[in-house]
Amino acid sequence: MKPATLQLGQTDIHTGPCAWDHTLIRDQPQTLQQHPALVVFDQRRGASTDDAAAIATTLNDHPLLLVLEEPDFARHLTKAIDDWHHALGRTIDLIALHTHDITDLKAGGLLQPLTNARTNQTCRYYGFAADNANDAEWLAKNTAGRFLLTPFHRHDQSARYRAIPTAHEYGMAVIAEPHPDTEADPEAAAFALGHAHECLPIRLTPPPEDASPMTDEQREAAWTAWTRDNPPPPPLPRSRPPAE
Repeated sequence: MKPATLQLGQTDIHTGPCAWDHTLIRDQPQTLQQHPALVVFDQRRGASTDDAAAIATTLNDHPLLLVLEEPDFARHLTKAIDDWHHALGRTIDLIALHTHDITDLKAGGLLQPLTNARTNQTCRYYGFAADNANDAEWLAKNTAGRFLLTPFHRHDQSARYRAIPTAHEYGMAVIAEPHPDTEADPEAAAFALGHAHECLPIRLTPPPEDASPMTDEQREAAWTAWTRDNPPPPPLPRSRPPAE
């Protein structure tokens, strides 16, 4: 993999052509020195504050992404952010929230802890994690986050129909969720690296050493082939977003 530096959307965060799950840095700390990049702690995949504290000194000034699950009560989100901030010992660059129902965000209770964290300089930018391309499109249109996480890989390119373009239109960066089945697949790695400028991939393992990003022509060929059997996702229901 050739080193590169990408700006993450309209933020001032720069990263390599992929982001590293924290487990990779824990097990292979040399990866971060060889390939500086965004480091991800994802509560949905079992990341804990103990994990953060254990490798905090390894991270130096590399940018960090924290993905949190929606708590049972909105007020618990503030404590969760504070606990992670304490464990890492530094401002968290990006915090993404994954909600059980994205329309819950319209109520505002989950947004206040995120905006407070920005005001208090606990985090720099916040965004949201989507379960699918339709949810990512809705989040792009109806939230003030600065970035989104969405599924996007060689076997599921549906976010390219509307979600990714909509996010970019609204000034949001897009980050691709890791997909375990594609970790050792050279073609999947080439796909992910080739799309990094529009949708930064998160990796659980390093790409194969000989992986090279797809060219523009290869990207378009992959898209054309995929769309033959995969029509656009249905448009957002008129009932979303709900009435204020």
